[in-house]
Amino acid sequence: MKRTSLRGLMVLATGLVIGILLTQVLFLKKAADFEERLTDQTIKTALIRVRRLVMNTALPQNAGDSTGIRQLSPPYFVVNIDRQVDEAFLKQQLEQELYRVQITDDFQFAIFDKVNQKLVFGEYVARDKPARKALPVKGLPTYASNDYYFCVYFPFKNHIILRELNVWILFSLLVGLAVIVFGYAIFIILRQRQLAEIQTDFINSMTHEFQTPIATISISAEALKTKGMVVSPERIDHYASIIHQESKRLANQVETILQVARTDQQHLHLIRQSVHLQDCLLAIMQKVQLNTKTDPAALTLRVPTEPIYLSVDPIHFSNAIYNVLDNAIKYSTEIIDVVMTVQPDESWVIIAITDKGVGISKKNAKRIFKKFYRIPTQGPDARTGFGIGLHYVQQIVKAHNGSIFVESKLGEGTTFSIRIPK
Repeated sequence: MKRTSLRGLMVLATGLVIGILLTQVLFLKKAADFEERLTDQTIKTALIRVRRLVMNTALPQNAGDSTGIRQLSPPYFVVNIDRQVDEAFLKQQLEQELYRVQITDDFQFAIFDKVNQKLVFGEYVARDKPARKALPVKGLPTYASNDYYFCVYFPFKNHIILRELNVWILFSLLVGLAVIVFGYAIFIILRQRQLAEIQTDFINSMTHEFQTPIATISISAEALKTKGMVVSPERIDHYASIIHQESKRLANQVETILQVARTDQQHLHLIRQSVHLQDCLLAIMQKVQLNTKTDPAALTLRVPTEPIYLSVDPIHFSNAIYNVLDNAIKYSTEIIDVVMTVQPDESWVIIAITDKGVGISKKNAKRIFKKFYRIPTQGPDARTGFGIGLHYVQQIVKAHNGSIFVESKLGEGTTFSIRIPK
């Protein structure tokens, strides 16, 4: 599937998922609002019957007539009556009528004394256990009235609504679970596609990197085997030198791949030694100069005069510094100017390698330590390398309990800072 087609499919699938989730949310909200209105009406129906029994009057022809009943807040109802009511009688009628309409949750009721203008009696009724004794009325508001009234408070009214929504909530959870599974499947598909692209890119890069030295070795060997060619010691030495250099290049490339494989499989075993940092960095810089045929004046090493010793694996540590220096030279402009600076403090040593090359964008700087990642367009050598050098560097630095950072600006250069504990 083409990348554009896959991207379009992902956008469409994401839109559908978002639409399903929004529909579910809106549906649940409307269902909850409907159930709340239905519960309120059911409670009012029961309170109308209680009011009739208390006032000893006939039930209105319109059983839904809620005249005389006020809902001061979602769980709080006030019922106007024309006389003082007996607490026990009121409690009995409330329990019966609420049970009749299948309201079986706890409630609290209180009676208003219009003479003293306050609530004088209150009781919490637990439906699934014996009721508590009369309690001081707390938290139930009063409102100005010249009539008698009693009030009823349902502390768990939301539970009543949720019970009615159980099926819809379960259905929504199943839809949500299906969306999560779908999203995870899409993630796996994209991840597998990305891995396939990385694998293909790596194989292409490895083939390209190996073809040149193999071709050079093959040509040199054929030249030595050519019959009738005048073979002088100088010519033999020349072709042998070419074969040796290209064989060494191949060996280094294979070793780099094996090193990354060992670090990723947690087979990395550090053999720590006390290393004189200044001498180690000088040797690395000389090796880079020799292998890249760089003018010595283009590389500068700035180190303190006081000796610094680090407990590191000399091979892996040297390889990590070498990789950063090699990248600094590879991605420099026509004029190479690379500076390596050492800044020690009480507990750490910071090795900063700065070049004045093409630089790295912020987007790419966040990803350059990922395995196989290569900056798409980075000068003439954009297609060379396996994209594992900086990943290897990061793994080695982490293995030494250190850290590596990059600062860069396009067209101005890059600084890699390696922080290693003393």
